[in-house]
Amino acid sequence: MPKFFNSKYEQEAGNIYTVGGIVINISDNLQFKPAFVTQTNSAVNLAYDVSANFQFYKRIWIGGYYKSINSTGGIVQWTGFKNFRIGYVVDYNLNDIRKFNYLTHELILSYAVNNLFPKFL
Repeated sequence: MPKFFNSKYEQEAGNIYTVGGIVINISDNLQFKPAFVTQTNSAVNLAYDVSANFQFYKRIWIGGYYKSINSTGGIVQWTGFKNFRIGYVVDYNLNDIRKFNYLTHELILSYAVNNLFPKFL
């Protein structure tokens, strides 16, 4: 929220996040990656996201997620080159807004530049 708006929510809300996940090697070519995110503040009791992804041959991701704020969806992603990824996400609303916005589609294009620069400690 931009700082030029004064709202009760902005003055009271201090977000606290918890993030976790694990990589489970099922075989040499298959990994299972469950994860979660929680958010709490003075305005929202608790919101959480849980996801489960499978990674095949360290190149293809397929998974799904659930958001406690009433949506669920799926993701497919391909890592074609060392730093480049392309993916597709579909989000399905579970609340009354689905009457107006049934599905949301996202196309992901990602390029990681962290491999272009040396790492400094």
